[in-house]
Amino acid sequence: MTFDISKYAGQIAQATQARVSRENIAQGDHILQIEGVKGLTSQNDGSDYIIIEASIYTSNTMKQGTPVKHMYKLTGVPSWKQKGNLEALKSFVCSVLPPEFRSQVTAEVVINACNGGTESALVNHQVRCRVIEKKSKLDKAFLETNWMPVDGALPQASTNDDDDANDLPF
Repeated sequence: MTFDISKYAGQIAQATQARVSRENIAQGDHILQIEGVKGLTSQNDGSDYIIIEASIYTSNTMKQGTPVKHMYKLTGVPSWKQKGNLEALKSFVCSVLPPEFRSQVTAEVVINACNGGTESALVNHQVRCRVIEKKSKLDKAFLETNWMPVDGALPQASTNDDDDANDLPF
């Protein structure tokens, strides 16, 4: 008896691709290549999350090419935590925009940036991510994530079909 892949080919073709296992972004200074940004509602507790998926382009603490993630919980947290997460997400979105567009972030820009997984407008852009250890007022250690533009980066290609200089890059 011989193996016949054609018995399984249709099922494999219809299957959902397995997700890549990703590490949390470790303490350090990193340049990330964005691979996906998606929002989801947890099946466990009903909380809303934004998940940033990327790979390490360069880092002082992580190996190049390492798949990484960072998650922001938007519901089920105290209001001060939600406010901080929303501010961090705006910093993330602004960090990939050219300087002249950073003051023009609208709800539509956020929807295009933080939605769609691998179809997000931020995919293939680079961002600098600094993760530093801090101490709370109660002297408890925590990691703070800071998003910044990549210094000296080449302009990102526009996904717009026209060349209107007044349009956002996505």
